[in-house]
Amino acid sequence: MELIFVGVIVLVIVIAVFASIAAKKRREAFFGLAQSLGFQYMPEGMAEPPRSGFFDSMAGMFGPSADAIFLQRFLGFHPFGEGHSPDVANLLIGTRDGADWYLFDYSYKTETTDSEGKTSTTTHSFGVVAARVPIAFPGLSLTPENVFHRIGAKLGMQELNFELEEFNRRYFVRSADSKAAYDLLHPRAIEFLMSKPVRHWQMGGIYVMIVQSGAFTPGDAMLAFQEIRGFIGLIPDYYRQDHGFTPQWRGPLD
Repeated sequence: MELIFVGVIVLVIVIAVFASIAAKKRREAFFGLAQSLGFQYMPEGMAEPPRSGFFDSMAGMFGPSADAIFLQRFLGFHPFGEGHSPDVANLLIGTRDGADWYLFDYSYKTETTDSEGKTSTTTHSFGVVAARVPIAFPGLSLTPENVFHRIGAKLGMQELNFELEEFNRRYFVRSADSKAAYDLLHPRAIEFLMSKPVRHWQMGGIYVMIVQSGAFTPGDAMLAFQEIRGFIGLIPDYYRQDHGFTPQWRGPLD
């Protein structure tokens, strides 16, 4: 019995060591990505110096955390504003090609209570790549098409359809402004999106973003960055003229 107990302890220690090594390598890879882009890298998100459970709880008593304040700019986009204890890590921020960029790990927590009154906590993790652009976007989302979306369409959910049927099968597109959505999702933009992996795209206000369930690898974060950058480059000149403006902010954290 004692041998089994010792074995379990050793296994836990080994798993913890490997997890620590993997996290360190991941941080190093994100640091390298930040250097290649000329961005600032904040491994602990806005909570610098590194987090402490005690100080995090004290900060929450006197107001929102630094991460929560940073995330306010994304309220209205999925999955921000859900659950509690929002957390940002491996944050890359910078300016490139006239856009401000934010690449980061995001998580929040929820609780559920079973029939016996026992409460369990679940952490929901996401990878986010977002760009802030001095262009006004309609509320627009492109999500991978699935049977539930088709059911929703039959129940009255508005879906935008395009000439390319393959694109309609790939993406469920919703927008608060169908004309603006069609202006942005013109044939060249659709061709571009069809050449890339299926993603969850969201646009609105001055932001364009890709969000995925589960954190991005540094390589995937770079690909998502390039895809958003490519999409922005395909925004028609007439749309920029009608909806563009001179930004009043001076940097990505303004």
